[in-house]
Amino acid sequence: MRRPVWILLACALAAADIGTARADNGLGDIVRGFIAAMFVTEALVPDVRLVIGPEDHRWELAWPIVVATLPVVRGDSVGLSLYPFVEPQVQRARDALRIAGGMRAMLYSRNQDLQLAPLVEVGALGGSDGSGWFAGAGLAVGDPELGVTFALIGRAVDTDEENRATIGFDLQLPLTSPEY
Repeated sequence: MRRPVWILLACALAAADIGTARADNGLGDIVRGFIAAMFVTEALVPDVRLVIGPEDHRWELAWPIVVATLPVVRGDSVGLSLYPFVEPQVQRARDALRIAGGMRAMLYSRNQDLQLAPLVEVGALGGSDGSGWFAGAGLAVGDPELGVTFALIGRAVDTDEENRATIGFDLQLPLTSPEY
């Protein structure tokens, strides 16, 4: 049972590309390698959500890929950033495959590295069980200025097949950020 954990760890370390530290930017290489390792780990380990539908409750797996951190407001004490994402989803109970895409906005304090930050998101989805839109809100903990957060998010989903709600945990690791 412990074998999959070691395989995931080995894949993450192989992708890290943590080279020898150089005097000019060795720390930057280590940070970039750590972010790359975390991104590979997130790609291998999906987010799990509880789907509350009109008839029953189901589980879905999602792999959100946050494309970038886009700072919108960079005040002295408050910041607001946008995070565009693409999210493949699988719901095994219904054999449903779908793709979602949207935009997340997060408000944060610029004076703290580790903090709680509110977030909202909107987007569209389509797949084998219908197409439509979603809107969500939640609370994230982490460093929103970098875009690296762990959040509890609730979503309302409206498709041409059904209306449903989801609640789940989300690990966000952007591919690019102005900070790295």
